[in-house]
Amino acid sequence: MILVTAVSGALIGCLWTVQEYRRFTEEASAMRRDYMAARKRQMGQVVNRAVEWIQYKRHEAEERMRQSIKERAYEACAVASHIHEHCRGTKTLEEIHSLTHEALHSVRFNNGRGYYFAIGLDGVQHICPEEPEREGKNALTLANFYGADVTRAMLNLARTKGGGFLEHAWAKPGHQGTDHHKLSYVKHFEPFGWVIGTGEYTNDVEEKLQNEVLEWVQSIRFRNDGYVFVGQWDGYALAGPATGKNMIDVTDPNGVAIVRELIEQAKSGGGFVSYVMPRLETQRPAPKISYARGIPEWEWYVGTGLYVDDIEDAVAAFRHGRQAELWWNTVGICIVLGLLWLASYVCVHGANASANDTPTLPLRTTQGTDHGLH
Repeated sequence: MILVTAVSGALIGCLWTVQEYRRFTEEASAMRRDYMAARKRQMGQVVNRAVEWIQYKRHEAEERMRQSIKERAYEACAVASHIHEHCRGTKTLEEIHSLTHEALHSVRFNNGRGYYFAIGLDGVQHICPEEPEREGKNALTLANFYGADVTRAMLNLARTKGGGFLEHAWAKPGHQGTDHHKLSYVKHFEPFGWVIGTGEYTNDVEEKLQNEVLEWVQSIRFRNDGYVFVGQWDGYALAGPATGKNMIDVTDPNGVAIVRELIEQAKSGGGFVSYVMPRLETQRPAPKISYARGIPEWEWYVGTGLYVDDIEDAVAAFRHGRQAELWWNTVGICIVLGLLWLASYVCVHGANASANDTPTLPLRTTQGTDHGLH
């Protein structure tokens, strides 16, 4: 009886302890997952807002650039039209051309980058501020002229549609090469048979916008230690703790190529990378997770990261508290089982003792009596 009670109680206690341990272990895992999901969600929101803002500013800058050069081209045509109307009948067409050349040739805008050009439908260059020696010559017949194909495209656009936008490569004053990306707008000016236009080097606009973006990015702060970092796809850091350094070959103590993996995630549409933060100024070497997205047009990755060691600290504190609770509950169960065992022992022992102390009556034997006569 005592043995059965003790074994049954011990089994019940062990089963309860195992179930409780399993339950609080699952709770700790769920707690870790919830905390991590919240961090990831927050990082995703910060980076997505930053990328969306950058893309909006890119679109806005492009639209503003298009509108600006179109308005400039129309202004040039308005000047030419005014001169033509004012001088028609009093001056020769050649003199009117000369006055128009004088009015437009020296005009500069967009910090000196912008200027006007004019080409006849026959290909003759009439206004060419960046290379005045080409004026009066046919751009379509010049040997090795890098702009011949572009000129043909501009003339064709003016003939067929009256004008419009054209993206092309072009030489840039003060810079080497002829492969600088440019957006031009041309308009057919019928009184002269000219194509008048202007343009803007897109990399100048982008460079200005990129500087504004980086200044804005470096002002972003959230939580206690959250910030946004930016880098190029070649690993060069543009904003963040490693600004000005190439981090492409940096690995953490576990061999994780942090920047390479961030770039790969950014190129694939965005993703997370877990690592241990390298020893950088103002940064502590602790477990961290980062999220990055790409801006393919600039070959940039934009990301943010948060330390996760505090999550493990919180989970450890939770486990410690539950383990202490489980310990005391186990002690309580052992005490209860001990009392139950003791009670069972007393009951069984008392029953046995009572049975031993009960007096036993002797068997009564009836002997026969001799009633015979003596």
